[in-house]
Amino acid sequence: MEACKTGCMSALLMSLTISLLIRTSYGSSWTYRGDRGVNHWSALFPESCAGRSQSPVDLTPRNPRNPRNMRKNRQLGNFIFTNFNGVSDVVQQLSNTGLSVVMSYQSGDLRVSGGGLCSEFKVLQLHFHWGSLDTQGSEHTICGESYPMEMHVVTFNLKYDNLTNALNYADGLAVLGVFFKVGNSWNSNFDTITNALPSIMTPGSSIQLDPIPLDQLLPSNTKHYYRYQGSLTTPPCTEAVIWTVFRDPVTISYDQMEAFRALQSSERDEKSNGPLPLVDNYRPPQPLNGRKIKISFKGRQ
Repeated sequence: MEACKTGCMSALLMSLTISLLIRTSYGSSWTYRGDRGVNHWSALFPESCAGRSQSPVDLTPRNPRNPRNMRKNRQLGNFIFTNFNGVSDVVQQLSNTGLSVVMSYQSGDLRVSGGGLCSEFKVLQLHFHWGSLDTQGSEHTICGESYPMEMHVVTFNLKYDNLTNALNYADGLAVLGVFFKVGNSWNSNFDTITNALPSIMTPGSSIQLDPIPLDQLLPSNTKHYYRYQGSLTTPPCTEAVIWTVFRDPVTISYDQMEAFRALQSSERDEKSNGPLPLVDNYRPPQPLNGRKIKISFKGRQ
Protein backbone atom coordinates (compact mmCIF):
# COMPACT_ATOMS: atom_id res chain seq x y z
CA MET A 1 0.00 0.00 0.00
CA GLU A 2 1.32 3.39 -0.93
CA ALA A 3 1.95 5.95 1.78
CA CYS A 4 0.26 9.30 1.68
CA LYS A 5 2.57 11.98 0.36
CA THR A 6 3.87 14.57 2.79
CA GLY A 7 1.40 17.35 3.35
CA CYS A 8 -1.71 15.59 2.05
CA MET A 9 -3.42 16.44 5.30
CA SER A 10 -2.39 20.07 5.24
CA ALA A 11 -4.77 22.90 6.04
CA LEU A 12 -5.31 23.43 2.32
CA LEU A 13 -6.50 19.87 1.78
CA MET A 14 -8.66 19.98 4.87
CA SER A 15 -10.31 23.14 3.61
CA LEU A 16 -10.92 21.46 0.25
CA THR A 17 -12.30 18.37 1.97
CA ILE A 18 -14.90 20.26 3.94
CA SER A 19 -15.90 22.41 0.97
CA LEU A 20 -16.35 19.36 -1.25
CA LEU A 21 -18.13 17.10 1.19
CA ILE A 22 -20.19 19.45 3.38
CA ARG A 23 -20.19 22.93 1.92
CA THR A 24 -21.37 25.92 3.90
CA SER A 25 -24.55 27.61 2.77
CA TYR A 26 -22.84 30.97 2.34
CA GLY A 27 -23.06 31.43 -1.41
CA SER A 28 -23.83 27.74 -1.81
CA SER A 29 -25.67 26.65 -4.92
CA TRP A 30 -27.69 24.10 -2.94
CA THR A 31 -29.59 23.75 0.31
CA TYR A 32 -31.89 21.20 1.92
CA ARG A 33 -35.05 23.30 1.56
CA GLY A 34 -36.81 25.32 -1.12
CA ASP A 35 -35.97 25.68 -4.79
CA ARG A 36 -32.33 24.65 -4.20
CA GLY A 37 -33.27 21.77 -1.90
CA VAL A 38 -32.86 18.01 -2.21
CA ASN A 39 -35.79 17.61 -4.60
CA HIS A 40 -34.02 19.86 -7.12
CA TRP A 41 -30.44 18.62 -6.91
CA SER A 42 -30.75 16.32 -9.92
CA ALA A 43 -31.88 19.29 -12.02
CA LEU A 44 -29.31 21.69 -10.57
CA PHE A 45 -26.48 19.17 -11.00
CA PRO A 46 -27.62 16.85 -13.82
CA GLU A 47 -24.13 15.55 -14.61
CA SER A 48 -23.55 14.31 -11.07
CA CYS A 49 -26.61 14.22 -8.81
CA ALA A 50 -28.70 12.52 -11.51
CA GLY A 51 -26.33 9.56 -11.83
CA ARG A 52 -27.32 5.91 -11.52
CA SER A 53 -25.21 5.09 -8.45
CA GLN A 54 -26.43 7.72 -6.03
CA SER A 55 -26.56 7.66 -2.24
CA PRO A 56 -28.15 7.19 0.21
CA VAL A 57 -30.26 4.09 -0.42
CA ASP A 58 -32.67 1.86 1.46
CA LEU A 59 -30.63 -1.02 2.85
CA THR A 60 -33.21 -3.72 2.20
CA PRO A 61 -32.62 -6.81 0.03
CA ARG A 62 -34.86 -6.85 -3.04
CA ASN A 63 -36.75 -9.84 -1.72
CA PRO A 64 -36.30 -10.17 2.06
CA ARG A 65 -38.14 -13.53 1.97
CA ASN A 66 -35.45 -15.03 -0.22
CA PRO A 67 -32.75 -16.47 2.09
CA ARG A 68 -30.17 -16.14 -0.69
CA ASN A 69 -30.48 -12.36 -0.41
CA MET A 70 -29.59 -12.49 3.29
CA ARG A 71 -26.46 -14.61 3.04
CA LYS A 72 -23.30 -13.34 4.66
CA ASN A 73 -20.75 -12.18 2.09
CA ARG A 74 -17.54 -14.00 2.97
CA GLN A 75 -15.39 -11.20 1.56
CA LEU A 76 -16.69 -8.79 4.18
CA GLY A 77 -14.46 -9.53 7.14
CA ASN A 78 -13.50 -7.51 10.19
CA PHE A 79 -12.17 -3.97 9.92
CA ILE A 80 -8.73 -2.87 11.02
CA PHE A 81 -8.94 0.55 12.66
CA THR A 82 -5.47 2.05 13.07
CA ASN A 83 -5.02 4.76 15.74
CA PHE A 84 -8.78 4.92 16.39
CA ASN A 85 -8.22 4.26 20.10
CA GLY A 86 -5.71 7.05 20.77
CA VAL A 87 -5.37 10.81 20.56
CA SER A 88 -1.62 11.20 20.05
CA ASP A 89 -0.91 14.05 17.59
CA VAL A 90 -4.66 14.40 16.93
CA VAL A 91 -6.14 17.89 16.51
CA GLN A 92 -9.91 17.99 15.99
CA GLN A 93 -12.07 21.00 15.18
CA LEU A 94 -15.86 21.04 15.46
CA SER A 95 -17.68 23.39 13.08
CA ASN A 96 -21.22 24.48 12.27
CA THR A 97 -21.14 24.80 8.48
CA GLY A 98 -24.75 25.93 8.25
CA LEU A 99 -25.57 22.58 6.67
CA SER A 100 -24.11 20.14 9.19
CA VAL A 101 -21.80 19.69 12.16
CA VAL A 102 -18.33 18.66 10.98
CA MET A 103 -15.47 17.32 13.08
CA SER A 104 -12.35 17.78 10.98
CA TYR A 105 -8.95 16.22 11.60
CA GLN A 106 -6.36 18.97 11.29
CA SER A 107 -3.65 16.52 12.29
CA GLY A 108 -3.43 12.83 13.10
CA ASP A 109 -3.02 9.59 11.17
CA LEU A 110 -6.16 7.47 11.52
CA ARG A 111 -6.57 4.69 8.96
CA VAL A 112 -9.10 2.04 7.98
CA SER A 113 -8.44 -1.25 6.19
CA GLY A 114 -9.90 -4.74 6.08
CA GLY A 115 -13.66 -5.09 5.99
CA GLY A 116 -13.55 -6.07 2.33
CA LEU A 117 -11.80 -2.83 1.36
CA CYS A 118 -9.20 -3.14 -1.38
CA SER A 119 -6.73 -0.69 0.12
CA GLU A 120 -5.93 1.45 3.15
CA PHE A 121 -7.97 4.60 3.71
CA LYS A 122 -7.14 7.70 5.76
CA VAL A 123 -9.69 9.55 7.90
CA LEU A 124 -10.41 13.13 6.82
CA GLN A 125 -13.47 14.17 8.82
CA LEU A 126 -16.83 13.11 10.15
CA HIS A 127 -20.18 14.87 10.04
CA PHE A 128 -23.80 14.36 11.02
CA HIS A 129 -27.27 14.32 9.42
CA TRP A 130 -30.33 14.53 11.68
CA GLY A 131 -34.05 15.20 11.73
CA SER A 132 -36.48 17.46 13.53
CA LEU A 133 -38.25 14.32 14.80
CA ASP A 134 -37.04 10.95 16.06
CA THR A 135 -38.77 9.26 13.12
CA GLN A 136 -36.57 10.95 10.52
CA GLY A 137 -33.04 12.19 10.07
CA SER A 138 -30.82 9.35 8.89
CA GLU A 139 -29.93 9.27 5.22
CA HIS A 140 -29.89 5.50 4.83
CA THR A 141 -32.99 3.58 5.83
CA ILE A 142 -33.69 -0.07 6.64
CA CYS A 143 -36.93 -1.49 5.27
CA GLY A 144 -38.05 2.10 4.79
CA GLU A 145 -37.51 3.03 8.45
CA SER A 146 -35.29 5.94 9.49
CA TYR A 147 -33.18 6.66 12.55
CA PRO A 148 -33.10 10.18 14.04
CA MET A 149 -29.43 10.73 13.16
CA GLU A 150 -26.59 9.31 11.09
CA MET A 151 -22.85 9.98 11.31
CA HIS A 152 -20.50 9.67 8.34
CA VAL A 153 -16.77 9.06 8.81
CA VAL A 154 -15.13 10.13 5.55
CA THR A 155 -11.87 8.50 4.44
CA PHE A 156 -9.89 8.55 1.19
CA ASN A 157 -7.92 5.81 -0.57
CA LEU A 158 -4.19 6.29 0.04
CA LYS A 159 -3.25 4.81 -3.33
CA TYR A 160 -4.57 8.03 -4.90
CA ASP A 161 -2.37 10.24 -2.67
CA ASN A 162 -4.99 12.92 -1.99
CA LEU A 163 -8.70 13.66 -2.04
CA THR A 164 -8.68 15.51 -5.35
CA ASN A 165 -7.30 12.47 -7.18
CA ALA A 166 -9.42 10.03 -5.20
CA LEU A 167 -12.68 11.66 -6.30
CA ASN A 168 -11.94 10.52 -9.87
CA TYR A 169 -12.22 6.83 -8.99
CA ALA A 170 -15.07 4.57 -7.89
CA ASP A 171 -12.98 3.35 -4.93
CA GLY A 172 -11.60 6.77 -4.10
CA LEU A 173 -13.50 7.23 -0.85
CA ALA A 174 -14.79 4.91 1.85
CA VAL A 175 -17.45 6.29 4.16
CA LEU A 176 -18.48 4.62 7.42
CA GLY A 177 -22.12 5.26 8.31
CA VAL A 178 -23.35 5.03 11.90
CA PHE A 179 -27.01 5.13 12.93
CA PHE A 180 -28.15 6.79 16.16
CA LYS A 181 -31.23 6.12 18.23
CA VAL A 182 -32.60 8.04 21.22
CA GLY A 183 -32.74 6.35 24.62
CA ASN A 184 -33.04 7.22 28.29
CA SER A 185 -29.34 7.14 29.17
CA TRP A 186 -26.77 9.83 28.54
CA ASN A 187 -23.91 8.59 26.33
CA SER A 188 -20.71 9.85 27.95
CA ASN A 189 -18.68 8.95 24.86
CA PHE A 190 -20.31 11.94 23.18
CA ASP A 191 -19.73 14.39 26.05
CA THR A 192 -17.01 16.30 24.23
CA ILE A 193 -19.14 16.84 21.13
CA THR A 194 -22.50 17.56 22.73
CA ASN A 195 -20.95 19.86 25.35
CA ALA A 196 -19.25 21.83 22.55
CA LEU A 197 -22.41 22.32 20.46
CA PRO A 198 -23.59 25.48 22.31
CA SER A 199 -20.27 27.08 21.31
CA ILE A 200 -21.03 26.60 17.61
CA MET A 201 -24.66 27.65 17.68
CA THR A 202 -24.37 29.94 14.65
CA PRO A 203 -23.24 29.05 11.10
CA GLY A 204 -19.56 29.59 10.47
CA SER A 205 -18.54 29.10 14.10
CA SER A 206 -16.02 26.49 15.21
CA ILE A 207 -14.16 25.32 18.29
CA GLN A 208 -11.08 23.19 18.86
CA LEU A 209 -11.92 20.04 20.80
CA ASP A 210 -10.12 18.06 23.41
CA PRO A 211 -9.15 15.05 21.25
CA ILE A 212 -11.64 12.17 21.18
CA PRO A 213 -10.63 8.58 20.35
CA LEU A 214 -12.69 7.83 17.26
CA ASP A 215 -13.51 4.31 18.36
CA GLN A 216 -15.63 5.81 21.16
CA LEU A 217 -18.03 7.17 18.54
CA LEU A 218 -18.51 3.88 16.69
CA PRO A 219 -20.90 1.04 17.61
CA SER A 220 -19.47 -1.57 19.95
CA ASN A 221 -20.18 -4.13 17.21
CA THR A 222 -18.45 -3.18 13.95
CA LYS A 223 -18.49 -6.74 12.57
CA HIS A 224 -22.05 -6.45 11.23
CA TYR A 225 -22.56 -4.00 8.39
CA TYR A 226 -24.04 -3.29 4.97
CA ARG A 227 -21.88 -2.60 1.91
CA TYR A 228 -22.65 -1.06 -1.48
CA GLN A 229 -21.16 1.23 -4.12
CA GLY A 230 -22.49 4.79 -4.18
CA SER A 231 -21.86 8.51 -4.05
CA LEU A 232 -21.49 11.53 -1.84
CA THR A 233 -24.90 12.38 -0.37
CA THR A 234 -24.47 16.11 -1.03
CA PRO A 235 -23.61 17.98 -4.22
CA PRO A 236 -21.52 17.35 -6.23
CA CYS A 237 -22.86 13.81 -5.49
CA THR A 238 -19.67 12.29 -6.89
CA GLU A 239 -19.99 8.53 -7.48
CA ALA A 240 -16.71 7.61 -5.82
CA VAL A 241 -17.75 6.07 -2.51
CA ILE A 242 -17.54 2.57 -1.07
CA TRP A 243 -20.27 2.69 1.56
CA THR A 244 -20.23 0.81 4.85
CA VAL A 245 -23.24 1.28 7.12
CA PHE A 246 -23.03 -0.48 10.47
CA ARG A 247 -26.10 -2.49 11.38
CA ASP A 248 -26.20 -1.68 15.10
CA PRO A 249 -27.04 1.89 16.15
CA VAL A 250 -25.39 3.98 18.84
CA THR A 251 -27.73 5.21 21.58
CA ILE A 252 -27.70 8.82 22.79
CA SER A 253 -30.07 10.59 25.17
CA TYR A 254 -32.97 12.87 24.26
CA ASP A 255 -31.05 15.88 25.61
CA GLN A 256 -28.03 15.02 23.47
CA MET A 257 -30.22 14.76 20.39
CA GLU A 258 -31.89 18.07 21.20
CA ALA A 259 -28.47 19.75 21.41
CA PHE A 260 -28.05 19.12 17.67
CA ARG A 261 -31.56 20.36 16.92
CA ALA A 262 -30.92 23.62 18.78
CA LEU A 263 -28.25 24.71 16.27
CA GLN A 264 -28.94 27.41 13.68
CA SER A 265 -28.68 26.84 9.95
CA SER A 266 -27.62 29.47 7.43
CA GLU A 267 -31.05 29.41 5.82
CA ARG A 268 -33.45 32.22 6.71
CA ASP A 269 -37.15 32.29 7.44
CA GLU A 270 -38.95 34.01 4.55
CA LYS A 271 -41.25 36.00 6.83
CA SER A 272 -39.09 36.96 9.80
CA ASN A 273 -35.68 36.67 8.09
CA GLY A 274 -34.52 34.92 11.24
CA PRO A 275 -32.29 31.85 11.15
CA LEU A 276 -33.98 28.50 10.62
CA PRO A 277 -33.05 25.58 12.86
CA LEU A 278 -30.41 23.21 11.54
CA VAL A 279 -32.60 20.11 11.18
CA ASP A 280 -33.69 17.70 8.44
CA ASN A 281 -30.32 17.98 6.69
CA TYR A 282 -30.64 14.64 4.94
CA ARG A 283 -31.14 13.39 1.40
CA PRO A 284 -33.87 10.77 0.90
CA PRO A 285 -32.98 7.29 -0.42
CA GLN A 286 -32.12 7.07 -4.12
CA PRO A 287 -32.91 4.24 -6.58
CA LEU A 288 -30.59 1.24 -6.47
CA ASN A 289 -30.68 0.85 -10.27
CA GLY A 290 -29.54 -2.77 -10.06
CA ARG A 291 -26.82 -2.30 -7.45
CA LYS A 292 -26.42 -5.08 -4.90
CA ILE A 293 -26.34 -4.57 -1.16
CA LYS A 294 -23.95 -6.97 0.56
CA ILE A 295 -24.08 -7.88 4.24
CA SER A 296 -21.40 -9.14 6.61
CA PHE A 297 -23.80 -11.01 8.88
CA LYS A 298 -26.19 -13.96 8.71
CA GLY A 299 -29.96 -14.01 8.83
CA ARG A 300 -32.61 -11.36 8.71
CA GLN A 301 -32.20 -7.76 9.78
